[in-house]
Amino acid sequence: MTSRGVTALVSLGIVALATRCSIDDRKVRVRGDCVTPPAGGLVSDFSAAHPQPCPAGVCPVGLVGTPSVYLPVGDTQGLIFPYRSPGLQVAALTLVSGGSPPYTGQALRVVMNSGALSSTGYDGFALEVVDCLDTSAYSAVTFTTAGNIGSCRFRFAARFLAGDAGTFSPPCAIDDCSPTDNVSVMATGNTTLTFAGSGNGGGSAALAGLQWEFETNPVDASPIGCTADFTIDDIRLLARASP
Repeated sequence: MTSRGVTALVSLGIVALATRCSIDDRKVRVRGDCVTPPAGGLVSDFSAAHPQPCPAGVCPVGLVGTPSVYLPVGDTQGLIFPYRSPGLQVAALTLVSGGSPPYTGQALRVVMNSGALSSTGYDGFALEVVDCLDTSAYSAVTFTTAGNIGSCRFRFAARFLAGDAGTFSPPCAIDDCSPTDNVSVMATGNTTLTFAGSGNGGGSAALAGLQWEFETNPVDASPIGCTADFTIDDIRLLARASP
């Protein structure tokens, strides 16, 4: 890891990540055991989240300094940041709140306003967690959407580490890296993704992150525009049913 990458992570308060991961501009390799999810499976309700410019060493190349959202200790510690193919519009990530600290009612706001998206590109945002989550006791992940997804076709995926030393690469498009473990996002209300088996690909239960992606390859292959302004809130793991 370069000293620049370490400095970026310390500025975020992600000390644990600096001691457990090796980082380049494309991926994070996580070693060691995953952590138990917070009580009730809560990943984040954004009550303690705060904005943070995406730092070098964490953010994809070309997007350093773009708005991102840091989830501190208390929720599942991590960073939500945009990713895209070169030349596409970056999703604007901010926080909206109905109050003052501790920000009761705070949620992640996503604004997208692009022209026609190509059939080969990708455009979205990802939550990368500091320590992978042990999801062996959980069967699905859910979140709430409110606002206007508008003309955007939108999907959600969970990313798992394959084996003991897998990698999580948020710039990797859903169609390339999570072709079976994704679901269309509901315009308003709850979206739930049921995990395939105990994880993605190799039967892993090590959840490394989540990603949301605007559809760039519609069924008829014709380019589509994408304009949306909505919020995401209450990201939560759902426990497996008792046998």
